[in-house]
Amino acid sequence: MRHLCFTSVAGDIVQPLFGGLAKRLDHQVANTSQDLCHQLNLRACRSDPHLCPTRNEGTMIRNAACVMLILMGLLAAKAQAQSRYYTFQEWEETTVIDDDEWNIEAEEPTACTLVQTTDEIVHSGNRALKIQLSNPDKRYKRAEVAHTHKATMGDQYFYRFSMYLPTVGYPQNNTDGTTFTIITQWHGTPDFGLGESWRIPNLALRMHEDGKLGAMLCVNAAQVNDNTTSTKINFHDENGNNFDIPKGQWVTFEVSVKWTHTSAGYLDIWMDGDHIIEYTGPTSYYDAQGPYLKMGIYRTPWITETETLYFDNLQILRNGLIIHADADAYVRGGNYENTNYGGSTALTAKHNLNQLQYDREIYIHFDYSHFANYSLSTGNLYMQPYSSNTTALLHADEVEYTWDEDTLTYASAQYLNVLDYQGSAACSEDPFEIEIPDAIEYDDIAVRLSFDTLNAMMSIRSREYNMITERPFMFLDLE
Repeated sequence: MRHLCFTSVAGDIVQPLFGGLAKRLDHQVANTSQDLCHQLNLRACRSDPHLCPTRNEGTMIRNAACVMLILMGLLAAKAQAQSRYYTFQEWEETTVIDDDEWNIEAEEPTACTLVQTTDEIVHSGNRALKIQLSNPDKRYKRAEVAHTHKATMGDQYFYRFSMYLPTVGYPQNNTDGTTFTIITQWHGTPDFGLGESWRIPNLALRMHEDGKLGAMLCVNAAQVNDNTTSTKINFHDENGNNFDIPKGQWVTFEVSVKWTHTSAGYLDIWMDGDHIIEYTGPTSYYDAQGPYLKMGIYRTPWITETETLYFDNLQILRNGLIIHADADAYVRGGNYENTNYGGSTALTAKHNLNQLQYDREIYIHFDYSHFANYSLSTGNLYMQPYSSNTTALLHADEVEYTWDEDTLTYASAQYLNVLDYQGSAACSEDPFEIEIPDAIEYDDIAVRLSFDTLNAMMSIRSREYNMITERPFMFLDLE
């Protein structure tokens, strides 16, 4: 488990457990950097790549701009990273840890309420979370894990996770119409000081007796509220039915929600990239603290069947979107200039005195066209090095996306047009970011990573690596 708790620009701690309010960044510094780029004619028109600088011209412009951009760009990127709430969970440990970040919610005995990690069915990495609930005596209703971070009301949150329902024995309602089965929920936090008590979840993903997925919001704008006065909103597909959800395979959910009891809220849910829910309006109760995530089975206690499901690769981000690469490769010069490394699990950038033999560059493409309705403020490329011999600057250039990861080579990369210099960041053994200003201008972007410093080298995981949260991805921060 890796949890990132950052300090804001003003020095305030962003509290992951209690949803402390993080200050919105002032992007004046970043915008000033972009204005300088305009003055230096660094921005290119995508509609006519021939107007873009060539590979060598782009390098010359980059060197000229670095002196002016580096301090402002690094300061802006660092400030953005420090104020961001981001956490993830892979469940790679042999046991599920019940600690400050996660609570196990399950009635005893553990023989009937199983919450553990397993290697029997895994999406990425070596282990996943297994949830199983049996109830022969009609006594047990839950087997869940609850994340202790309570959302900041009024902020947007992005949740990305993978779920596996077995072909037999997956959670579902009885056919008599008297039961419910929840498999993921975002639960509100009552204002106990005002006399409130626990209510049904703000948002729940539910399994119905037909084996299909349902989703329900429960909202209330009254400052003191309960279930009897709340509004329930059920979501269906275009035909008015519950949603088909595959069994016997992993399914990835992306949930973007602005938590608020006002009309300024919204909810978007994608299932394996398909936009199944698009809603604008209230998304929560009128509470001081926002909802928290719970994953697992919560059902009517008179369901007696043994039911199982699995989770993996959870990522949570506040005020932004997480975009994983859909193509990446590195290229190598010299005797390897015609060799393709698109299937490698590693991506390496290197600059060597013997350039023809050892130079290497990284190419990554991100497609976020299904988030086209979102207004973006900044884009940051996030990387976790696993090998590095340098603290030199790693440079990012936007390049045209006319390449394929299965065919790209060092030789063919020489013909790619450089669209715009993006920025740079000092390498580190710890995760770091490079701001990509042009990411907010379009709905996809291709980036080249390279060094100018002799003998500098860094390796990161590729999208083929088996641990999803260690791969490079893009933070797209919202306005």
